[in-house]
Amino acid sequence: MLLSYVVIVVAVLVHYNAFGRRHYNSGEVDDKIVVDSATGIAYNPYSKHHPGRHICTTEKNVTFPVNAKQSYSRPVYKRYTERCNGNQMCNGVRLVFETTYRDVVNMKTRTQVLYTCCPGWYQVTNRSHGCNKPSCVSKCQNGGTCVKPNTCSCPSGFKGQYCEEDVDECTDNKPCDQICHNTMGGFKCECRESFILLGDGQSCRKEDGEELALEAKDLQYEMLDKRLHKLEKTILDNLATISSIQNVEVKKITGHFHSILEDVNVLKVRLRKLEAYSDDISMLKSKLGRLEKFMVKIQGASPNKVAF
Repeated sequence: MLLSYVVIVVAVLVHYNAFGRRHYNSGEVDDKIVVDSATGIAYNPYSKHHPGRHICTTEKNVTFPVNAKQSYSRPVYKRYTERCNGNQMCNGVRLVFETTYRDVVNMKTRTQVLYTCCPGWYQVTNRSHGCNKPSCVSKCQNGGTCVKPNTCSCPSGFKGQYCEEDVDECTDNKPCDQICHNTMGGFKCECRESFILLGDGQSCRKEDGEELALEAKDLQYEMLDKRLHKLEKTILDNLATISSIQNVEVKKITGHFHSILEDVNVLKVRLRKLEAYSDDISMLKSKLGRLEKFMVKIQGASPNKVAF
């Protein structure tokens, strides 16, 4: 009977040890979990991808219950029979202590590592490896895309943190030959009277019917050259009269002239660049004119004429 009792106790202990290890190991599996910062839901992701991109870690102490078997001594009254008064058999009761076991719950504490998305980042899905979805507090406007926390990538024609500002191409880039109208996300060019807008939507050409018609930029070069010569003449005339001005005013006026001379030098550099560009345009126009005449001759000799 005693042997059977011992066998049962050993079996219970073996079962408890196996169960206890499985429970603790399952707790170790949960030791690294991801907590969705938006919902607060915790789950165990694919741990081989830790720490992942844009993932921040935090630690906290967690208390959890563990089932256990506890041994203790229990008092028991047992009957006994023994010889007494010679050959007589006497019966009696005595108190003994037996070792037995009971189920208890022990509380254990361990450090748990929590993986959360860093501020400004979210997971694409709750099973994504890492947090690769940026968050913008305000929605990107005008077709912009959120590419970093509170940073939008804007399409052409817009700027700003959330693409809320229109780019004034007319002021920043000056894309038009003559008149530029800024529009939301773009611009529109217009030509003055007696000029026509070319196919590129930006250049203007004088409406005179000549093969090498004068473009608006050519006129601008000429106007710029005239202004430059006029400015130089004014400076020279004024320099000739500086000697008659009181010394108190000379330094002040000389400073103004130096500033004007610097502007003149800048204009000269711009003019040289524009003249070089104008020469290239004139050469291209000349070649285009000859090519058009040649194509007209070819079409005149061909039986199947095609409009050019």
